[in-house]
Amino acid sequence: MPLCNGAFNSMLRKTRVVNGRTIRRSEWPFLVSLHYLHSFPFTSQTHMKHLCGGALINPRYVITAGHCVGFFKELQDVNNWNVVLGEHNQYLPDLGEQVIKPEKFFIHPGFQPFSTFTLQNDLALIKLNKDADLSTSFVNTIPLEEKQDIKELTQCEIGGWGQVSSEPYGYGMYIPLKTNLYVVNNDTCFEAYESLTYDVGDLRMVIDDNVLCAGVPYALNSKPDVDHGYNDACNGDSGSPLVCPTGPNKEYHLVGLVSAGKGCGTGRFPGIYTKVSQYIDWINDIIAKE
Repeated sequence: MPLCNGAFNSMLRKTRVVNGRTIRRSEWPFLVSLHYLHSFPFTSQTHMKHLCGGALINPRYVITAGHCVGFFKELQDVNNWNVVLGEHNQYLPDLGEQVIKPEKFFIHPGFQPFSTFTLQNDLALIKLNKDADLSTSFVNTIPLEEKQDIKELTQCEIGGWGQVSSEPYGYGMYIPLKTNLYVVNNDTCFEAYESLTYDVGDLRMVIDDNVLCAGVPYALNSKPDVDHGYNDACNGDSGSPLVCPTGPNKEYHLVGLVSAGKGCGTGRFPGIYTKVSQYIDWINDIIAKE
């Protein structure tokens, strides 16, 4: 268990939303907090149950990163989790908050970190054991973005309860923050990451068609491994939604999920996000069959 926890912690997106502002109640009604009900290094430090984020895409389904609920056996047990909708203050029960047990996890079959040493196909669906109540302003769904290509420099937003800097570890925010990010071309993103070296057993950062990158473009030439505090995601933001104004009337759609990255807010390394549009058929097939 300690070895698994260590590997998992090293890959949890090292981001609390850096340079964020408070998300107002009802502003992001699709934002979900996944509460892990047993001891875990990150939650032991924060004294909160929040471990990962997610997004409500259907009254019965939440989408999140595969590594949040699939990295090792204990995380795959639905009995070890609560799904909290309408969450705001992690330390208090909020008006309109809904705590629902997960019924089943659907982890993408291509997510195989211990055989591929990557976080490729970092995606999972959570089926709730009952429908979410969408009758208030505190809980609602967000549409999925189906377009394959999001234009470079599109301004998007990331939000969650993660840390606001990489150090000290384990100080997540008790209220959600959000910040602006810009889509970074995958070729540029690949160039940023190709300089990394890995120890034996490390999980590699893969930039392929199934991910998109987002960050602060003007910071990409900054010195590596130095935390400048550029806008970013961090520890505790894994699985949280990246939303962009891609709808017909520029309304926000779910474009990505926080997956991986090097450091928090360094600027040098854009965040790596699971690209939701690549998995539309898989998502729709599961929901239809269930």
